[in-house]
Amino acid sequence: MTVVACSLGEKNIGHFMHFVQFVMKTGCNRPEWRERINSTALGATSYVERDDVNECLDYCWGMLDCAGVDVNWNIDPKQCWPHYDANDFRDANIYRQIGTTSFELVTRCAGNVTTPGS
Repeated sequence: MTVVACSLGEKNIGHFMHFVQFVMKTGCNRPEWRERINSTALGATSYVERDDVNECLDYCWGMLDCAGVDVNWNIDPKQCWPHYDANDFRDANIYRQIGTTSFELVTRCAGNVTTPGS
């Protein structure tokens, strides 16, 4: 029998469990992002390793103090740069950077988990 979390790799197990707890606690299953292609926002913290953009977005979504992320597509694996201050995404703090996409978390809960019978 295979445990699903083990297939995520050891570095991702803690994040996966944190994310599952967030969804279960809030009932939220869908955030809303503002995407700016070829842009970066000032103020990001040190990057975290995530294998793709969805892992990066899920990482931020599951962290209650995360305001958004920049994803650097120029490097493999992708670099995920979290932001913890919503002011980072003011227009004055957004700059053009080829190969990077800035994702601002607009709404943490744009949809809820539905359960049978509800």
